[in-house]
Amino acid sequence: MTLPKDAFGQGQESVRNLSLQRPLTIVGMGGSGIGGALIAMGHPDVHAINGWAPPTRPSGTLLLVSYSGDTVETLSWLPMLQEGDCIISSGGTMTRYAKEERISLIPVLHSGPPRRTLYEVAGILDALLSGGDSVWDGSAPSEELLSATTSLAHSWQEERRFPWVFGHQGEEALAHRWAGMLHEDAKVPAGVGILPEALHNQLEGVAGSPHPMGVIALPRLSHGEATLSNLRRGLGETPCWTPSTTSLFELLQLGDAFALAWAEGRGVDPHPVPAITAAKG
Repeated sequence: MTLPKDAFGQGQESVRNLSLQRPLTIVGMGGSGIGGALIAMGHPDVHAINGWAPPTRPSGTLLLVSYSGDTVETLSWLPMLQEGDCIISSGGTMTRYAKEERISLIPVLHSGPPRRTLYEVAGILDALLSGGDSVWDGSAPSEELLSATTSLAHSWQEERRFPWVFGHQGEEALAHRWAGMLHEDAKVPAGVGILPEALHNQLEGVAGSPHPMGVIALPRLSHGEATLSNLRRGLGETPCWTPSTTSLFELLQLGDAFALAWAEGRGVDPHPVPAITAAKG
């Protein structure tokens, strides 16, 4: 299996001679879209959209991302593409369209579920947007932190806790990635709350739940711990854990490991997603 840092590097290398004008709108669904949402967090002139095409085209450049190349919501954006836009895909309708209409195409080399392409797609986007100043130095969580993360997942799974992930305003994509991996890999529901708004509504339901809860309170990447202190005070005796790193890509790797450990504890295969496959028809 390709290591996250290697996949990221592969993505960077694949687009060394291509750049995109801003403002930029990145469109993608599910595992294909999360990379754009994460990279957009650090770029005010980059916007990520998960959904159907609007009646009018957004200003600036469009970048469509679909691992399969056949995601119906993303396909609805094809008529809006014009010179200077770009497609990231591994095949399907979108790859054929790019070749026929002479739209810039960046192939995804990873083979596997779309959610596993995160690091390669993030590397592609980083190379397109960073101007040589990469968002990631290839760091990985310490073995101690990784062990603590997987041990907690095993413990909460055995206790049949309901996982709830709190993230922060402007960093919603990170919380959604953690929850998304629990949904897809561990096959369990996982809640998402965004601070500080969640302190004014969701906190009451989580703290007062009749079901055993397990709260992951992600650290704020940019600044401050005050909101997390308020959260912990409100949660009372509800278990609450915060990973001891503020590195975006270390947190992403920890989220992946947490979900895989939960799946292992349940004895489920993390790879197939039969409900999603059935919904896609």
